[in-house]
Amino acid sequence: MPVNGNIRFNLKFEYPKEEVKANFATYERIHTERILALPDTMNLKELYGKRVVFVGDSITSDNIGYRLTVTRAARLRATDTSLSGGKTNNIKEDAKQAILTEKPDIVSIMIGANDSPIKGEPLKHGVALPQYAENLREIVAAAAEVGAKILLLEITPIHEANFAAHYEGKQKFQTNANIEEYNVAVRGIAAEFGATLLQNGWLGAAEDFEKDGIHLSDSAQARLARRWLETAIKLI
Repeated sequence: MPVNGNIRFNLKFEYPKEEVKANFATYERIHTERILALPDTMNLKELYGKRVVFVGDSITSDNIGYRLTVTRAARLRATDTSLSGGKTNNIKEDAKQAILTEKPDIVSIMIGANDSPIKGEPLKHGVALPQYAENLREIVAAAAEVGAKILLLEITPIHEANFAAHYEGKQKFQTNANIEEYNVAVRGIAAEFGATLLQNGWLGAAEDFEKDGIHLSDSAQARLARRWLETAIKLI
């Protein structure tokens, strides 16, 4: 069945109870199918019970996103600080507090889709690159302080044509060249702290995205979940 896009994220809307129940049943089925499709050779037991703090935006908070798939598959003790529409400016303190409180084994960070300025709009719609880098560095430093393994994911690209069509008339503009400027900072911070970098350059085809050209499709989220698990197993 088609799922309600708003319910997929952590937006605060009121929906009919039966619609919510039906959507969440669909989400559970999706996660179960992904987990069953994982290869038997993947030694998930290495991750069982590990404490993980997730830091991110709607791609992480998505109810059919990679975060919930890996949490269920690896039986993680997960803390989620991701926020739909989140930027480093408005998630930084909550993320740092969660890291310092939980003292996790792994901190997984993928943030920046909303930070990278949307071309053609005032900078209030994003976070300037130097400030973004400083905010991200603070989050990563908090993880390093508690001795957590750091998994730093590149900002996902967009499908430029679909993004432009979806936001036409809404004064929203973005390019992958612009996102790449922010990913240069991500890679630099990963090197600075010896964090494990998970690159997202494998994304880019139209089928990797929802119609808006920015949120990841079901199939792309499934592949991201598998890549996350394969990488996390090597960290432990």
